[in-house]
Amino acid sequence: MRLVARIMFVIQYTMAATQFGEFNRLKVDLIKTDLNVAITFTEIATESTNEETKHRNRGNARKAYDSVLHFLSTAILTPIDEKEITTKLALLKSALMKLGEAFYCKCVAWIKQSVISPDPSIAGRVLHSGRREEPE
Repeated sequence: MRLVARIMFVIQYTMAATQFGEFNRLKVDLIKTDLNVAITFTEIATESTNEETKHRNRGNARKAYDSVLHFLSTAILTPIDEKEITTKLALLKSALMKLGEAFYCKCVAWIKQSVISPDPSIAGRVLHSGRREEPE
């Protein structure tokens, strides 16, 4: 009975690993497709003389950029995929910046360093205004 249970476990584990691999491959393909479409949007926006078309395509490219970042956070990339995606992502970000898109640092360590008081009695208290809270 134990042998049958072990064999069933190995079969289930193998099937799950195969499905995960397929799911990851689809995710990587989606990332690459989103990048290609987003780059096309930036090209259309750059070449357009119509401000509405330019604005719409810039917005679509930014949505795709954000989508790519979201999916990248859980994707497992091969070195070849990583190089291709990193290159296209940098190209996309550069094109978006040329179109006037702004990118903000979300570095928590930098934010904490600049707005948390060094006073241990109020350490960890951050003001929403970005100023340090002074002790009374």
